[in-house]
Amino acid sequence: METMKRMLFALALLLAPGAWIYGAAQGGTRDIFEYGTYARALALGNAFTAMAAGVSALHWNPAALDLGDRPTLESTVAILSLGGVYAQMGFAAPTRSGGSLGFGAYTVLGDQIAGYSGDFVPGAAFSYLKGKAVAGYGKTLGKLPIQL
Repeated sequence: METMKRMLFALALLLAPGAWIYGAAQGGTRDIFEYGTYARALALGNAFTAMAAGVSALHWNPAALDLGDRPTLESTVAILSLGGVYAQMGFAAPTRSGGSLGFGAYTVLGDQIAGYSGDFVPGAAFSYLKGKAVAGYGKTLGKLPIQL
């Protein structure tokens, strides 16, 4: 048992710098796409991981893709402050060989966003565009959903 604890501690030490580097790459902030998708999930305060099925599972829990029983197309469009737009669209469907396959695309864009300096002095306006595409496959083996 003591050996297992030491191995887990050593693994945590090895992975910690990677988490720090990822955080630094994000500028110390969360990635815009980590905030979630789908109106129902957002209305539940992002407490949706266990409930996700079908196309919403692409973001929340890819292992649950196979819990959808029919082809599903979902989209969300949200108007953000300062004139930005958050748009998401996803499609998931059961396959003939078993399991489910899903695809999704996310976009955040803004135009003529007012810029400010570090001491809140107005600066030049700027535009922002960021996109992300995802694909997933889920298949239930017995009672255990798995993800690839």
